[in-house]
Amino acid sequence: MGGFLYAHRWYATSSHRLTKSHIHPEMVRLAKYRIGYGPAVSILAICVSLVGKRLSLAIFAMIPLLYPIPGRIDHHCLDPREAPEEGAK
Repeated sequence: MGGFLYAHRWYATSSHRLTKSHIHPEMVRLAKYRIGYGPAVSILAICVSLVGKRLSLAIFAMIPLLYPIPGRIDHHCLDPREAPEEGAK
């Protein structure tokens, strides 16, 4: 599912097909990285499962713990100094 979400985000933001053109490219990149955490860690856990199933389960269990941790994109979105002015295009 994470892979499909990443592909959807890529399609929507490439060449500003479905997004506004004023969105900063750094914001788009950070969002893609944030979405890519889950699939990347899942692939790691699948590879580790060939060696040890308990460690693989522990890695899978950590995936939900990654998302509540604020990342760089969260600080960018929540910083009121970065917000666009009302009525600006």
